[in-house]
Amino acid sequence: MSFPKQSEIELPLLKTLQELGGKAEPKELYPKLAEIFPQLTEEDLTARLPSSPSTFRWHNLMTHEGFIRTQ
Repeated sequence: MSFPKQSEIELPLLKTLQELGGKAEPKELYPKLAEIFPQLTEEDLTARLPSSPSTFRWHNLMTHEGFIRTQ
């Protein structure tokens, strides 16, 4: 798994938010950001956390790092 680093995500996230009018639901952002990072495989995008099988690792990374606020 080759998830992008925080420094690689920040600018694309801001650009994507700008394109979406300044705000967006996380479910809108996850796929758009995934398109920006070709190193993410289908396996990466569908991998789930062992400790929480209902949670996608990619989504968790984005919210855990504070990139996407769910509230």
